[in-house]
Amino acid sequence: MLRISEPLQIDAAPQDVWAILGDPHRVVRCFPGATLAESLGNDNYAGSLKMSFGPVAATFGGEVALQVDSVSRQCHIEGRGVDARQRNRTKVVADVREVADDVGSRTLLAIDAQIEVSGPLSQFAEAGGAQIARDILKEFSTRLAVAAAAQPASDTPSATSSDGPETTALSLKPMRILKMVLQEKWRSLRARWSRTSRPNH
Repeated sequence: MLRISEPLQIDAAPQDVWAILGDPHRVVRCFPGATLAESLGNDNYAGSLKMSFGPVAATFGGEVALQVDSVSRQCHIEGRGVDARQRNRTKVVADVREVADDVGSRTLLAIDAQIEVSGPLSQFAEAGGAQIARDILKEFSTRLAVAAAAQPASDTPSATSSDGPETTALSLKPMRILKMVLQEKWRSLRARWSRTSRPNH
């Protein structure tokens, strides 16, 4: 399991940021490759996530639950998905909370997440998952700032709302991922050699 605790600075006022985070159809547009298909009730939604690892593409279909408290400015997210073609599965549990703002012009969020990946892509998650997650959060914060700058929003946002960037597939650089995988393999081999070369007493 991959655990991540990261600060996230958004160049937008807190009230504008939380107006986006409180609307599933608008916040999903800030996450590259993500789409919502329909509401399943009780703050649950069917959706999908497309990711590209160089020439290898994966599409996860599943469900996501989004619970937002705009008063205390906290958000809880749970999602799970399956990529049937590549036999990959993923589960994400994340908590987002506001920790500070800069005179109302910027928002600082704290994100704590647990990510589980099984299947062929699990080696990428184990080797370079933390850095990949940071790259995703960086892109998310940029898109969220753009969407927040488009405030005020309409009173009745819809799934076809056009504010914010287009939702395009998340593309990760294959050479960078390969480098992280090889580095992790090398660290694992060195640790194994270190254990086996210790003299027995």
